[in-house]
Amino acid sequence: MGSCADPKNAAPGCRHLSCSSSQVHPALYVYWVDLDQNSKRKFRHRTGIYQGGTTMASIYGDVTKIDSSGASERTARQDKLTVQGVDASHKLAANDLSRMNRYKDIITKVGNDLEMDPAVICGIISRESRAGAVLKDGWGDHGNGFGLMQVDKRYHKPKGEWNSEEHINQGTEILIGFIKKIQAKFPSWSKEQQFKGVDASHKLAENDLSRINKYKDIIMKVAKAHEMDSAVICGIISRESRGGSVLKGGWCPKGNGFGLMQVDKRSHPDPEKTGEWNSEAHINQGNEILIGFIKKIQAKFPSWSKEQQFKGGISAYNGGPGNVQTYERMDIGTTGHDYANDVVARAHRDTPWTPSERCQGSMPLNDWQKLIWAG
Repeated sequence: MGSCADPKNAAPGCRHLSCSSSQVHPALYVYWVDLDQNSKRKFRHRTGIYQGGTTMASIYGDVTKIDSSGASERTARQDKLTVQGVDASHKLAANDLSRMNRYKDIITKVGNDLEMDPAVICGIISRESRAGAVLKDGWGDHGNGFGLMQVDKRYHKPKGEWNSEEHINQGTEILIGFIKKIQAKFPSWSKEQQFKGVDASHKLAENDLSRINKYKDIIMKVAKAHEMDSAVICGIISRESRGGSVLKGGWCPKGNGFGLMQVDKRSHPDPEKTGEWNSEAHINQGNEILIGFIKKIQAKFPSWSKEQQFKGGISAYNGGPGNVQTYERMDIGTTGHDYANDVVARAHRDTPWTPSERCQGSMPLNDWQKLIWAG
């Protein structure tokens, strides 16, 4: 949909080979979510080439103080692991260690020069290219991502050889640029929070909660009528219009998206005729549009699990079903390259009712965990 509240300056940087795109508005997640939230490949903690006294502090924060849930089940399947979470990330990192060791000297040099913890650079290289193992002539991501750190040619002119110091320097500079954007956007966050950006979706959702609470009854009614999880509707409302706070006369300032759920007049003419911008009729229309997209994704990807199809439908609500080509990269092309991941994260935090009150619809409450950074 129109996504009136989406970040227009979310700077795409390096793309991922085996992961979903960034969760949150802070563009840092284009890199960081896959290192830390989804793939805690901290070489210093277990098998790293930078153990003990050889690690160095980063001026951007201490990576050892950043919490992480580790790799998802889907990510762990890369190496046919039977575990997930932090243990899986450690095993994935260990499997990349021999390849990573080849670049120890240049990673250390770049880390020293740019005051970045080399363990972070290792984590990104492990996640992005499995330390080069998945690359073909230095390229990955269908020919878009270059080098160990997968610099995306669509947004940057790659520098140096795919495994060179110059390349790693460029990738690290891109990361630092994103961190600085987060520092400017969230000055009250700790260094570690700015470094990671992991809680951004939750924080944004919490900030919208009081506004969304005004619509609790009609959201619940619509959800029950359509067997839709009310939390999803809340997540979309938070993402699309910040609970209505960014609208003017019920419209996005750009004039295309209408109402809490930002029904786009270009695809759905005269949405205001359906109901007021904050009415039950409007939320019902937005929800029906979402369900229509979910059904299209179900037909397009019949082998996907129910949860994957659900998430694909959420992504299509912003980018259209044609934009959804693979599960791992469904959000590339959505606004901010993070739409479904962000909405799902907000859905965890953005409900104005207790779990016992919540309308679970066709998605059991605990199944939402399967969608957070799945892949």
